[in-house]
Amino acid sequence: MHQDQQQSLFQARIIASVAATILSLACGTNYVYSAWAPQFAERLKLSSTESNLIGLAGNLGMYTLGMPIGIFVDHRGPRPAVLGGAIFMLFGYFPLHQAYHRGSGSVMLMCLFSYMTGLGGCMAFAAAVKTSALNWPNHRGTATAFPLAAFGLSAFFFSFIGAVFFPGDPSAFLELLAWGTFGLTFGSFFFLKVHHEQAEYEAVPASDETPSLPSTDSQQLRPGSSDEPKPYRSSRAEDEPDIRGLALVRSVSFWHLFVIMAILAGVGLMTINNIGNDAKALWKHYDKNVTDEFLVHRQQMHVSTLSICSFLGRLLSGESHVNPRLRSPVLTISFRRGFGLFGEQASRQQTLVSCRRLRSLHLRSSVRIEH
Repeated sequence: MHQDQQQSLFQARIIASVAATILSLACGTNYVYSAWAPQFAERLKLSSTESNLIGLAGNLGMYTLGMPIGIFVDHRGPRPAVLGGAIFMLFGYFPLHQAYHRGSGSVMLMCLFSYMTGLGGCMAFAAAVKTSALNWPNHRGTATAFPLAAFGLSAFFFSFIGAVFFPGDPSAFLELLAWGTFGLTFGSFFFLKVHHEQAEYEAVPASDETPSLPSTDSQQLRPGSSDEPKPYRSSRAEDEPDIRGLALVRSVSFWHLFVIMAILAGVGLMTINNIGNDAKALWKHYDKNVTDEFLVHRQQMHVSTLSICSFLGRLLSGESHVNPRLRSPVLTISFRRGFGLFGEQASRQQTLVSCRRLRSLHLRSSVRIEH
């Protein structure tokens, strides 16, 4: 009987993990912004600054309310956050689709709608990671690696579908983002559950005599005692400090994690948010007759490449947390790649550009610096 319960629990957790992974595919769609932003800006006659503001609003929606959303998920559970995320993403992307279809729209309103897409993705993603971590308490590194990796793969997933079914059509692609994110998130809601392991029961001894208990235990189990029974905690857990709230600011480990997550690990975000404009500027610089449909394909290709690399990096980071044998190779690859890029940039002969070229930085993407 106990084995059947364990098997049933395992299957339920697998289903919840699959739902969390599928849900995460809908949460990273802000990274696909570069695939449709150049054509969106061209149709609505937006400047480069206005286009970047709309993309920035989506990222702000993803990151500015992370802490309140985390607290909400802790207190209310993951499922309400999933519903909220589905609604925010639908009502964020669909007005953007309508604005492109009409060819006009307020920049402030479009920034608001973009912010809603990021906020919805943050809510749903927090719920996915929370569910995965709680369902697999002894394998949290691997369990959370899958939704994290799916989050990074989101841009490739939607870019691939858009390239296959809606080639060169940003309007249909935006509609795909609206209904696709809502469908994936809302569909995963029904399977995203936390399954706790059932406590085991032991038979009561047949003898009238019960073994004597230490005084501390008898006080905890005595009816009417002021000290309520407390769950079992190991001595190691009792020795660990409980750091939360503003106490985190005084923790050195918190600042180490903050530097890694907020400064070092977000460099790729700058690239993926501007790769669409970069590709468009470079192609039009060397080929004046390039078509818009061709440019859309090239933009989607670059976004997909970055998305796949993000997926692999996130997945390997989770596995290296569980398997120490992978930790050293992952760190070695990261160090060598970073050192190689630094040496390449240091050895390249570059020329100083004029102020006129600096003003067209986002349009030409060919700024070089002289040593």
